[in-house]
Amino acid sequence: MKVYAIGEHYAYAETRKSPVVDGLVERSESGLEKRQETALQPAEAAIATQVVRCFRQRICGFDLLRSLDGALYVCDVNGLSFVKDNMEYFAKCGQKLAEMFASYMEERASINDIHNDRTSIRLVCFSAHSFVVLAVH
Repeated sequence: MKVYAIGEHYAYAETRKSPVVDGLVERSESGLEKRQETALQPAEAAIATQVVRCFRQRICGFDLLRSLDGALYVCDVNGLSFVKDNMEYFAKCGQKLAEMFASYMEERASINDIHNDRTSIRLVCFSAHSFVVLAVH
């Protein structure tokens, strides 16, 4: 399965037909593999958290293989990865990124207050829809 993690507490997963097991990978009209959303089991969600922490990637994708005996294997960890053609996923991703960014800004502001630092952090622009931070002063 393909797992897409956004921070330590959210992961989205998709499965596809395996060419080894099923003999054929189904494709959409645009040539992309057809995939189906799947719920992660608690152990699989824990692995997603571990991958994010281990690779220090807030947004990443990786392949998670389920063996017939129940063992789980992680392979092919990628950096910035997004689900293709899924607006619901992008909306959730934008929400999670906005929450992560707001939490970071609150934490930085409280650190400055504690240390009575003259440095100020001011958000100039943040677009959760397009996942772009334009400037921070």
